[in-house]
Amino acid sequence: LSNYLRELDIAEAVFAATLAKIDLGRGDIFAAYPLIQIFEEATVPIKPSAPQPTLIFVGAILACTFFTLALTLGWYRKECLEMSKKLITSIAA
Repeated sequence: LSNYLRELDIAEAVFAATLAKIDLGRGDIFAAYPLIQIFEEATVPIKPSAPQPTLIFVGAILACTFFTLALTLGWYRKECLEMSKKLITSIAA
Protein backbone atom coordinates (compact mmCIF):
# COMPACT_ATOMS: atom_id res chain seq x y z
CA LEU A 1 0.00 0.00 0.00
CA SER A 2 2.84 2.39 0.81
CA ASN A 3 4.31 1.86 -2.68
CA TYR A 4 0.98 2.74 -4.29
CA LEU A 5 0.62 5.83 -2.09
CA ARG A 6 4.14 6.97 -3.02
CA GLU A 7 3.38 6.46 -6.75
CA LEU A 8 0.12 8.38 -6.30
CA ASP A 9 1.98 11.27 -4.65
CA ILE A 10 4.53 11.33 -7.50
CA ALA A 11 1.80 11.27 -10.13
CA GLU A 12 -0.04 14.13 -8.39
CA ALA A 13 3.18 16.16 -8.23
CA VAL A 14 3.89 15.61 -11.92
CA PHE A 15 0.30 16.51 -12.80
CA ALA A 16 0.42 19.69 -10.69
CA ALA A 17 3.74 20.72 -12.28
CA THR A 18 2.35 20.17 -15.75
CA LEU A 19 -0.75 22.24 -14.98
CA ALA A 20 1.45 25.04 -13.63
CA LYS A 21 3.48 25.07 -16.86
CA ILE A 22 0.32 25.23 -18.95
CA ASP A 23 -1.09 28.10 -16.88
CA LEU A 24 2.16 30.06 -17.23
CA GLY A 25 1.92 29.80 -21.02
CA ARG A 26 -1.56 31.34 -21.04
CA GLY A 27 -0.50 34.81 -19.97
CA ASP A 28 -2.56 37.79 -21.08
CA ILE A 29 -1.01 38.99 -24.32
CA PHE A 30 -2.75 42.36 -24.03
CA ALA A 31 -1.32 43.12 -20.56
CA ALA A 32 1.69 44.89 -22.08
CA TYR A 33 -0.44 47.17 -24.23
CA PRO A 34 -2.68 49.92 -22.89
CA LEU A 35 -6.35 49.79 -23.80
CA ILE A 36 -6.86 52.39 -26.50
CA GLN A 37 -9.84 52.99 -28.70
CA ILE A 38 -9.48 55.12 -31.81
CA PHE A 39 -12.47 56.83 -33.28
CA GLU A 40 -12.33 57.57 -36.97
CA GLU A 41 -14.90 58.67 -39.47
CA ALA A 42 -16.12 55.86 -41.69
CA THR A 43 -15.19 56.03 -45.35
CA VAL A 44 -17.11 54.52 -48.22
CA PRO A 45 -15.34 53.74 -51.50
CA ILE A 46 -16.60 55.61 -54.54
CA LYS A 47 -16.47 52.56 -56.81
CA PRO A 48 -17.06 48.99 -55.53
CA SER A 49 -14.05 46.68 -55.78
CA ALA A 50 -16.05 43.50 -56.32
CA PRO A 51 -18.06 41.92 -57.86
CA GLN A 52 -17.48 43.29 -61.33
CA PRO A 53 -20.69 42.90 -63.35
CA THR A 54 -18.95 42.59 -66.73
CA LEU A 55 -16.72 39.78 -65.50
CA ILE A 56 -19.68 37.94 -64.02
CA PHE A 57 -21.66 38.35 -67.26
CA VAL A 58 -18.80 37.03 -69.42
CA GLY A 59 -18.27 34.10 -67.04
CA ALA A 60 -21.97 33.22 -67.11
CA ILE A 61 -22.06 33.31 -70.92
CA LEU A 62 -18.96 31.08 -71.16
CA ALA A 63 -20.34 28.65 -68.58
CA CYS A 64 -23.65 28.37 -70.45
CA THR A 65 -21.84 27.85 -73.73
CA PHE A 66 -19.62 25.08 -72.37
CA PHE A 67 -22.52 23.41 -70.59
CA THR A 68 -24.62 23.45 -73.76
CA LEU A 69 -21.69 22.08 -75.77
CA ALA A 70 -21.19 19.27 -73.24
CA LEU A 71 -24.88 18.34 -73.32
CA THR A 72 -24.90 18.37 -77.12
CA LEU A 73 -21.81 16.18 -77.36
CA GLY A 74 -23.29 13.79 -74.80
CA TRP A 75 -26.51 13.61 -76.80
CA TYR A 76 -24.74 12.85 -80.08
CA ARG A 77 -22.00 10.65 -78.57
CA LYS A 78 -23.21 7.40 -80.09
CA GLU A 79 -23.50 8.90 -83.56
CA CYS A 80 -20.04 10.44 -83.28
CA LEU A 81 -18.52 7.12 -82.21
CA GLU A 82 -20.14 5.27 -85.12
CA MET A 83 -18.99 7.97 -87.54
CA SER A 84 -15.41 7.77 -86.25
CA LYS A 85 -15.43 3.95 -86.54
CA LYS A 86 -16.58 4.20 -90.15
CA LEU A 87 -13.88 6.78 -90.87
CA ILE A 88 -11.18 4.60 -89.31
CA THR A 89 -12.30 1.50 -91.21
CA SER A 90 -12.40 3.42 -94.48
CA ILE A 91 -8.89 4.77 -93.92
CA ALA A 92 -7.54 1.34 -92.92
CA ALA A 93 -9.08 -0.34 -95.97
